[in-house]
Amino acid sequence: MDVDGIVESVRKTGKLLLVDTAWTSCGATAEILSRVVETLQGDGDLLVARMGFAPVTCPTVRCLEDRFYPSAQSIAARGYEMVCGKTDWSPPVQEFQEIIEFKGPF
Repeated sequence: MDVDGIVESVRKTGKLLLVDTAWTSCGATAEILSRVVETLQGDGDLLVARMGFAPVTCPTVRCLEDRFYPSAQSIAARGYEMVCGKTDWSPPVQEFQEIIEFKGPF
């Protein structure tokens, strides 16, 4: 893992948004975040955030999955909030046929 590359990018922007298709605790995002913060502590203001599975049991119905998994829209909205400091924007929602037909992993 190129932690030095990640650190350099965060040093330039002062921001880091980590998104994972897993729970945020004890995973890749936790390790990356800790290594970046340990390296950059005291280097000025950092704005960091993680997105991943909600801290609950994996759902099996679509209405709960929509709130459980990070989506393109929720990731874009969080990134916008971090860069612009505003929460009044949300990207347009595009529903693709394969997503509409998805009935869950079980």
